[in-house]
Amino acid sequence: MKPKVLVLGSYHLNEVNSIGMDAEDGKILVPDREKELMELLQKMEAFQPTKVAVEVEVKRQEEIDREYQTYLSGNWKLPLNEIHQVGFRLAKSMNHQHVFAVDWMGSVPEQKSLGDILDWAEAHQPELSRMMKEQIESINKQFTFFDDRSLVENYCHINHPASIKKSHEIYMHVARIGEWNNYVGMDWLRWWYQRNLILYANLTRLIDSNDDRIFLVIGSSHLHTVNQFLKESGLFQVEDAYEYLTD
Repeated sequence: MKPKVLVLGSYHLNEVNSIGMDAEDGKILVPDREKELMELLQKMEAFQPTKVAVEVEVKRQEEIDREYQTYLSGNWKLPLNEIHQVGFRLAKSMNHQHVFAVDWMGSVPEQKSLGDILDWAEAHQPELSRMMKEQIESINKQFTFFDDRSLVENYCHINHPASIKKSHEIYMHVARIGEWNNYVGMDWLRWWYQRNLILYANLTRLIDSNDDRIFLVIGSSHLHTVNQFLKESGLFQVEDAYEYLTD
């Protein structure tokens, strides 16, 4: 028997205006969205998590502890983001006393931004740049929050295996940006994989017993890589969020 882990890919809800929430105080303005959020949480509760992890840097754990305890006391309105609206709410519903920060955002020396790398490709590899722009546009549409879908339906869309695969492919193209002995995309890509490896490593540190069931809510672009590391470690039984969403 192995500990289980479920990784839910999420929109960054503070960037999704159409969700129908007030970014100032986290109040849900559209009644149906409140019901849909409860439906989403109920589907995640079926996993019966023993620990809830969120995409927050480990160095901010004390801040997360303070926020969560304030939330449990009923004295704090949750901000509009998946960390609080999904992570905190789920942890509270499971009667947890803690929420765990597992992210890392350290910088790589002389690292270029992804935007700089894409600009370089546009200037020096126009065909690759054109193909990547088309793919990025397609991915952005794929991960757009649609008003005519419920919250669960939107989450089903981005956690679908085909969506996860398509999102990951762009990183394979970033590796191609550059030329012989000038691997322009590699510093950023090294940082990206390092970040995901650290996320994985921090999840392993949450294991106390084989009975643990660890839930992580994270930006959907991490899904392929983090789940790959979790599966290849042999330490976990990796559950499929899509199956819980469609059950």
